Amino acid sequence: MRAQPFGSKTPGFGGFVFQGSRWIPFLLPVAVLLAVAWLYRVVLGFDYVWDDGVFFITSSDLRNGDFLSVVTAPVLAGTAYFRPLVMASFVTELRLSGAEPMWSHLTNLLLHLTNILMVGLLAAKLRRSFDPRPERAPVVAAFAMLAYGLHPVLTEGVAWISGRFDLGVTFFSLLALLLLARGSVLACVGAAFAFLLAAGCKEMAATLPMVAFFFLWALRRPQAPLPQAMRASIQGKELLGYVLLVAAGIVYLVARGHYLSANVNSDPTLQAMLASPLRRVGFAGATLAFYFKLMVWPFMDLGPLHPFDVSAMTDAEAAAGAAFVAACLVFAAYSVWRPSRSRLLATATLVSLLPVSNAVPLMIVGNIGHERFLVLPVALGVLALASIDLRGWMLRLSPIMRARLPLLCGIVAAAWVALALVNVHLTLPLWRNEVALFSWAYAKHPEDPFAQFSLAGAALKTRQNELAGKILTEAEARGPLPLKLSIPYAQYLIRIGQPEAGVRKLVAALAAEPQPHLVLERNGVPLADAQLNRQEFGGWALVYAYITLSEGQSGLRQFKEAQRSAEVAAFYRPDNPVARLYRSLAIYGQDRWTDGEAAYAKARGMYVPRVGVEADIVRRNFLEQLCQRKDTPDVCRRFTAATAASAAALPASSR
Repeated sequence: MRAQPFGSKTPGFGGFVFQGSRWIPFLLPVAVLLAVAWLYRVVLGFDYVWDDGVFFITSSDLRNGDFLSVVTAPVLAGTAYFRPLVMASFVTELRLSGAEPMWSHLTNLLLHLTNILMVGLLAAKLRRSFDPRPERAPVVAAFAMLAYGLHPVLTEGVAWISGRFDLGVTFFSLLALLLLARGSVLACVGAAFAFLLAAGCKEMAATLPMVAFFFLWALRRPQAPLPQAMRASIQGKELLGYVLLVAAGIVYLVARGHYLSANVNSDPTLQAMLASPLRRVGFAGATLAFYFKLMVWPFMDLGPLHPFDVSAMTDAEAAAGAAFVAACLVFAAYSVWRPSRSRLLATATLVSLLPVSNAVPLMIVGNIGHERFLVLPVALGVLALASIDLRGWMLRLSPIMRARLPLLCGIVAAAWVALALVNVHLTLPLWRNEVALFSWAYAKHPEDPFAQFSLAGAALKTRQNELAGKILTEAEARGPLPLKLSIPYAQYLIRIGQPEAGVRKLVAALAAEPQPHLVLERNGVPLADAQLNRQEFGGWALVYAYITLSEGQSGLRQFKEAQRSAEVAAFYRPDNPVARLYRSLAIYGQDRWTDGEAAYAKARGMYVPRVGVEADIVRRNFLEQLCQRKDTPDVCRRFTAATAASAAALPASSR
């Protein structure tokens, strides 16, 4: 079959047909999507990891709280992250299917596949704008989809449920670009709405209007100088598109200001370390260089953590970072002065990185950046690559090189794709559960406190006490432990039968930490009447510390003190079911059966079903150990009677 002339209305992927078969334009993208879906299918069996536990396990508000209040609250305590759309998806999943990670992973995978498809559609549209050979578009689009779908840095965003923030902002940003490319009034309205939804997924959408400007410049008038491009952009429907984007941005800012008191989530410690302009610019340059390396050659440095000690950054490193910033600015200026499709889209990629460039230092636990932040920039980078027009270069080459260049490019591309395929295949299983994930992080960065804390915590959660002890003793050998490592160490000591040593270590660590509840009590404010602003104080370490302290005090039979510690933990995180559970255990320990049952019922109602069974086991084991002594007669009498009644109610085959 002959290729249709440019502009043909014959159906096909991106509006093109391919010489040989009219079905090829459909089969190529479908084949890519099926291949990526098959590769990523393993994520459907993965568990919750990292922040997923906060959203789906320990936060009962997401399951039981007021829907609007929950989705418009800060994503994490102590932050200014306003992401209601993704939070709404989390809440909906929890309330429809319970804490079943498969459905959440399936949602992430479908978002990833849709993003891949939109990258292909945009690549085809860009190719059609300059290539007179329509049969090339499906091949270019399919390669763009393959390069994006298999890019190893995207594994974090897809395999980790909390990566949906990045998948979501990418989905709606690419949708907005597709709609703006159509240019109709209805499409412009749709693009503005997509921008609003993108902002509701993640603050990274802030650069979308500028990204859209560079994209439309590359699509419609890539050879036009900046003044001409700007004049064209403020005419007709294109102007309408920009006006609507600005209007959507204002709507978002108004909503954000209504629900949040803070606008920037910067790290004050980092701000102090970056007092000089050179260090601030140098840190931003080091961050951009880190992202550039991950985008081009992601095969050697993947991992959940990328620690960067700003305090140890030398003047030479700061100068090198500043030089990289200067190089980026020179490239952007050259792209504007001598525009081309690929250069303009590469500049759009740089623009999309601005929110995560550490120009305003981010609170990301001592890391220079994370791979999930590249889900959108990689899409734009792939579009820049797909828009390279080699025809002018080919004319300047010798006939021999002109014949060999396509083969060489194909070999390089095939090698990159093969490496990416192997890398994704090997990386994905490392996200299957918390022990696997943080074992990976610890193996790469054994000196990093967050890696130590996370692996020890995951080991304790799964009752792998020996592993936790190994990690914590190695950390202690390096020097005094901070609070966040003293907590799991104390819990480890309690779990191996040394509650007195654990409580002593934890009390000593807490004495050096600021604790807002103590200030309130010194001022005569009862905790029951006080409220903590979650935007200003996260308190996760204090929640974990006081839950652990309650566990240790119960082990020492200091039940009044244990109840008090559990109530302090609940003050910092009222929706935490573990704090409520340990409060009920401490009440049982005071021989108050009725009050203990009421407190346990409240705690049990805050657990998701799959974890609530574990709470039942903890309660039963606690009461069995409690009743080995004779100082809680009422509780033990009633517990024995309740156990006997439960056993009698079971069918004979189940006993």
